[in-house]
Amino acid sequence: MAILQLPYNLSALFNFNEPDTNEGAMESSDEDFFDLFDFLPENTVTTNYLAKGEDRIQSLLRIKPRRTYSMNDFFKLFSRDQFWKKSNSRKDFTEYLIKTYWKKVIDPFVNTLYKDFLAGQITEEEITARLEEILGFTISLSQCHDAQVKRLVAATGMPTDCIFQITAFENEYFLIFGKLKARNRNRQIWLTSDRRKCTLWDSYYLAKLAVIERIRIEYQHYIHSIESKDNDLVYLSILNEIANGFHVCGRVCPVYAYEKEQVLYPEVMKFLDKLKIPVKLRIPGQSTSGILFRFSLLQQVLPVLKQYSISKVDFLYYATIPDGYLIIIKALMEQHKMQEADERYHRNNTEVANAFMTKKNIPPKHQDYMKENSFLTVYRYIEVDEDCDLDKMQELEKEFLALGDILGKHPYDASIRFRKLGRHHASGLYSPAYQCVCIDVRSPSSYVHEFLHMYDHFHGMLSEGYDFKEIRLQYEACLQEYLSDCEDPDLKARLNGNSKYNLDYYFVPTEVFARCGELYFTRFRGVDNSLLRFERGFDYPENEKLLELIKKYYDQHFLTEEISS
Repeated sequence: MAILQLPYNLSALFNFNEPDTNEGAMESSDEDFFDLFDFLPENTVTTNYLAKGEDRIQSLLRIKPRRTYSMNDFFKLFSRDQFWKKSNSRKDFTEYLIKTYWKKVIDPFVNTLYKDFLAGQITEEEITARLEEILGFTISLSQCHDAQVKRLVAATGMPTDCIFQITAFENEYFLIFGKLKARNRNRQIWLTSDRRKCTLWDSYYLAKLAVIERIRIEYQHYIHSIESKDNDLVYLSILNEIANGFHVCGRVCPVYAYEKEQVLYPEVMKFLDKLKIPVKLRIPGQSTSGILFRFSLLQQVLPVLKQYSISKVDFLYYATIPDGYLIIIKALMEQHKMQEADERYHRNNTEVANAFMTKKNIPPKHQDYMKENSFLTVYRYIEVDEDCDLDKMQELEKEFLALGDILGKHPYDASIRFRKLGRHHASGLYSPAYQCVCIDVRSPSSYVHEFLHMYDHFHGMLSEGYDFKEIRLQYEACLQEYLSDCEDPDLKARLNGNSKYNLDYYFVPTEVFARCGELYFTRFRGVDNSLLRFERGFDYPENEKLLELIKKYYDQHFLTEEISS
């Protein structure tokens, strides 16, 4: 992968829109929420301006886009496969993050500063400002001419023509423009002239500090992009990871902290008190076998969650990245993976816009049927293709009404269209942009799948929420296991390939939601009719753990629907 050319202005590389600070910026309506696509049909099929029917303008209100988090180049620096592979080992993971960021960002950056300073093209003040931008805290910087420091640096094999003395958090450091060997990095040195203790830094150590700052910034940007934390995947994944440290064998474990820590970090103490986590005094030299959760983790995480800047705790964590920041970047990368899949998924839908537009010249008897039928109890509009057998449509209505006892009978501000979808290579489609379900007339059994897509979007993207996470991960594990044992070369090639229906397609959260919903209705609610076929195959795994999770989750939604109806 090519090295990114880092400009002096780092915001140019990590380009993202700042959170909207205008009053009322976080407000949205139901209509706004479903506008997930930024496209509209350039030409409508219906051209009769006296009778536009379903193609009429529903509202004159300007459609405001849903607030979404736009991932930027920071996450693209890391290979997704390597990221998750390395994440299983704390040591390997931190080394991978720092090394990648150093190689692609920090090393080119400091080399440019080094050359420009020696050429007299930038001043100490400009270097200070640019370093503060990537570090996230204030420093004072001046060129070092101390003879002893130069001798010590020369002993490491590094050039001595440009060494900077940095003061941060009341400590002194000497910055070398290069990469030291691990044994010399962050090494403490004593200056005999005035008996000062200082530390050697290099560009590799700067990369560690810069990664911490980027994670903090990315979290802040993300949290401003969401409308609620209630079921947010990132926020609740972080809190859950923290909470897991308090529990073992089904019981709450105490947190041990020094008296000084309890005084210096009152927000941590408030957090523990709120969760009713007991805090015990940690005494120096005392056996700590009962410490199952480190107080320092909360010191790291809580300021980030509350959008504070980098702290001294983070800064003094030596050569690694704090555990709290590793938790945060994993949660953000998982969101990034989901977002990429969702964008690819919806890009495909933009290619079939005409499927959601009303046809011209629908036969009169079909138009009459469209005005009065049972589907209008749920949908605001129905289109029936001229190829539809109306007698069969009336029979289908009976199954639709029976299915309503399970799916729920309340109306949706959406349309349904029965037509041929042959050239779209799909038996059904759903577009949140058009709020429209399309069912191929040759495959009415796709209905429940598309209904579940609609249900997912109308209820705030349940598939991307924290409550659905466990099902999604278990479903992915089942398909990965199947793929590893698959003996069908054609299927294996397709799933591992770059076609539309590869493994990434099946991992799109809303697709997982729809398929798991189908499993729920066929396996647990006994549905097997024209609108939902009892499917078997690798994408409908009969995994005991998965089915248990599915029943528990969908019961909360559709048993309630049945009762309320």
